[in-house]
Amino acid sequence: MPLPLTRNEYRTLSESCKSYAVDLLGLCRSNEEVMAALHGGSDTRDLSRIKMAIRYDQKKFIAHASCQEHLMSMWYSGVPWFQHQPFTMKLFLLPLGIMFIPVTAIVYVFLPYSRVGEVLRSPFMKFVNYICSYTAFLVLLFLATTLNSSATGDLFSGTRGVVNSLIIFYVLGTSTIRV
Repeated sequence: MPLPLTRNEYRTLSESCKSYAVDLLGLCRSNEEVMAALHGGSDTRDLSRIKMAIRYDQKKFIAHASCQEHLMSMWYSGVPWFQHQPFTMKLFLLPLGIMFIPVTAIVYVFLPYSRVGEVLRSPFMKFVNYICSYTAFLVLLFLATTLNSSATGDLFSGTRGVVNSLIIFYVLGTSTIRV
């Protein structure tokens, strides 16, 4: 009957398993091999092995270049060109994103499986749409607080009324629809 392992032996075994996983990623020569190592032939959107590596504190596995490259390709799926744009171009695209929020929302609701819907479903585009949406909301709040109004004035008349109506529509829309 074998003797039970000591704490130090378990730690050594744990470290060797961690280094084995990192070495396995290092031996991958193609994208298909990386996908097989990260997903095991399952759905490529399934991040269960990566989540498990995070849970078990396998920093070297997560920090490996192949793993990071795969995560970046998933993050920018649909819009890989955006990753290589200069920062000034990215700042320029934010106001454009704010202006097109209604269009992208309508396309996403009515044509979710179209080419544009697929692009809008990528994690990066969802993030950009959330950023643009919250930025627009903050601008509306700023406008609502800075507009001069008389104490007896109607909340829904004039420019202040338009801004307040837009805020109400925003709050109602975000509380009922979660994309």
